[in-house]
Parts: sequence; structure tokens; C-alpha cells
Amino acid sequence: MKIKGIVMALVLLMIVFTVPMLTAQGSSDSSGTVELRWSFWGGDARFAKYEEIANRYMAAHPDVKIVREPMSWNDYWTKIPTQVAAGAAPDLMQMHARYVKNFTQSDALLDLKGVIDAGNIDLSNFTQAGIQTGIVDGKNVMIDIGLVTTGLTYNETLASKYGISIPEDTWSWSDFEAFLISATGKLGPGLYAAGDDSMVMTTNTTPFTIYMRSRGKDMYTEDGQLGFTKADLTDWFSMWDRLRKADAVPSAAISSEESAKTWEQTIFVKGEQLVSFMAANRLRIYQEQMPGMNLEMQRTPKTGGNGGEFLEGAHMAINARTKHSEAAADFINFFVNSEESLEIYIAENGWPASTEMNEFIQPLLSPVEQEGAALVAKVAGDAELKSYIMPPSANTEISRLMDREAQAIGFGTKSITKAVDDFFAAAKDLL
Repeated sequence: MKIKGIVMALVLLMIVFTVPMLTAQGSSDSSGTVELRWSFWGGDARFAKYEEIANRYMAAHPDVKIVREPMSWNDYWTKIPTQVAAGAAPDLMQMHARYVKNFTQSDALLDLKGVIDAGNIDLSNFTQAGIQTGIVDGKNVMIDIGLVTTGLTYNETLASKYGISIPEDTWSWSDFEAFLISATGKLGPGLYAAGDDSMVMTTNTTPFTIYMRSRGKDMYTEDGQLGFTKADLTDWFSMWDRLRKADAVPSAAISSEESAKTWEQTIFVKGEQLVSFMAANRLRIYQEQMPGMNLEMQRTPKTGGNGGEFLEGAHMAINARTKHSEAAADFINFFVNSEESLEIYIAENGWPASTEMNEFIQPLLSPVEQEGAALVAKVAGDAELKSYIMPPSANTEISRLMDREAQAIGFGTKSITKAVDDFFAAAKDLL
């Protein structure tokens, strides 16, 4: 353990000395221009939108330069913590409830109370639920830029071509598995019924969290411990293993390749995959990349009639070490409260927390965005909807650990029993 600690310390020192141009506090040049670094995740379509929003802000604020640093989802949650550890984090960071405690426990995020009280960020039109999503351990550390839920998206054009009927959204997880295997027998060569969401393809734990919530549990407990048992994880891994062996989902090798791609490059966008777990705001992004196909969305499978979806959202946070907190806050305010921003953003990462901006974007919503909005409203209106349990700071490590064990199963290097046992043994040391 001592050797490992020394190695990690040396790695961090190397990071510090190899990224001197990435200042943690922003910068100002001789003309007085403030430079803000802004990091976010997404695909090419989102990057283009954010580029235009930043350009519009800079046109109105010639004394501010916003340097954009886009990344894929997986790269983002690897690089940003590394930059924070090296004292080289950007001034503005897109943030997510699933990972925020990794940053708040090291005081990496600015407490926004000061800039909110000063009027730099106006939350007067935000719903209370929208405000609450940004509060962690009593501090407002991030601003909601989009409320969303995850549903099941399917390629209706592909389904019609091969005579496949999509079940109603009252289906169970057993129905879901049986449907995927049945659909595989009808699809042509090189086509898949679904992607491998066992965690082979991504460190995104949302499908598993939905699965557990439908069982009356959650991924974590309120005190930050695992909210599921070995039997639960065995059932989850086993379902996807059966689907993999039935060729209903791609092989582990193909799924691993998919994880390195942007959304536009995936099998689903190519029209080679029937259904996919997807956040409602991404439906439009995918549809724009698939003009010859029709995408539709419905609720995820249930257990005993109980749904497992939850409301979440993307957020914007400010580096606690920035020298330009007011400028960073002003950009966030422009992002969430101006028509100039929202007519581009619309519902890119979810629906606005501001009631005024929500009204503004209604005429701008495409049919698929209206479908996504309907799904969010349906889940939000579920009388039995349980609140989302915010993950502990070890969530990133837990997610990667689950990904590692899922890959071991997928590539056949471990049995499901061995992988589950190894996961719980390692997770115990992280929580």
C-alpha cells in the first residue's frame, strides 16, 4: 500500500508539471480580457450548440473569452477529477448528481450562495424542485440546466421492417428479456435487439439503478452504502449474459469499442440496434442523426408493476479556485435565463428549471422533444415516484468497479458468481 501511495503521489506531481497552461483560476490578458475555461460532456451536436451559446455570450461581453473543452461522457469523469487533483480544473464544469460528491467532499466546487445573493445568478423563476437538485449537504453548489428522466427508445422503422411489435410500457423485466430474444430471431444479420447495458459498454449506472428501484431498493442507501445484494447483482449480470449468448446484444468486444465512440458513431445511430436506454433529452439528438428512421420512447420495464425511473438533470458548477467567480456566474445566468441561449439550447440536456424559459421553448420543441417532455411529465406525475438517492463520493470508483466485473463476465474471464463476489469485496473497501 505504501508503494502504491508513492506511485500515486508521483503521478499527481507529473500531472501538475505537465499541464502548466491549464490554470485553475482562469486568466486575464494585457487587454483586461477575462478567460474562462468551460468543460462539458456530449457529442458533436451538443458541442455545436454550446459553441454557439458561448459565441453569443462573448459577442455581448467582448471582455470575456470562453475556452471550450468538450469531452465524451466517459472521458469527462476520468479527466475532470484528475484536473481537480492537479489544481488545473476549468473555471466552469458541467456537473451531475451521480458524481457531485466526488467534488464537494474536496471543496472543489464554489458555494454559489454569494453569487446568487448578489444577483449574478437569478433563480427567481426556478421551480423549487429545480433549485433543490443543485443543493448538496446544505450548500448550493450547482445550477440545474435541464431536468430529465431515462426511458426506453426504440427504432420504430426497424421494428416495422422486420415485423416486430413493441410491447406496451407496462412490461416487466422478464417481458423485456423475452422480447429482445424473440426480436433477435426476426432481425437480419449484423443487427442487435439492444445494447449491452450490464455495464460492459459504459460506466453509466442509470439502467441498473432503474432496475433496483423497480425492486423497491436503490443503488445506494441514504447513508452511502450499497442498496443492493449479491442476489440482485447476480440477477442483473445473468440477464445480460443470457442476452449476450442469444446474440440479442453485441459481444463484449464490440460493446467495448462502442464505449469509445460519440453518440453519432454508435450502432444504434447506424440503424443496427432496435432499442436503447436513453435520457429523454437525447431523443432529439439521435433523431437528427437518423433522418430516415422514426424513433419513439416509452417507460422502462417494471417489477411487480413498480417502475424504477427517477428525475435527474445536468448542472453547471464553478471551480472554487477560480479568480473570476462573478464572470463565471454571469455566463451561467445567461445560459439558463436568456432567450438568446434557450432558443439554441431548447432541451439539449433536459428541460429548463425556469418556468419562464420552459414557456419560451414550448413553440420550439420538435415532435420528438414533445415526446421526451411527455415522458418526463409522466414520470414526474407518478404518485409513487421515490426521490433519487444522491450517490456517495465513491460512486465513480464503484461504477468503474462494476464496469470491470461486467467486462470480466462478458469476455469470459470470470464466472458471474466470482465477479459478484469480487465486486462486493472491493466495494467494501471503498465505502
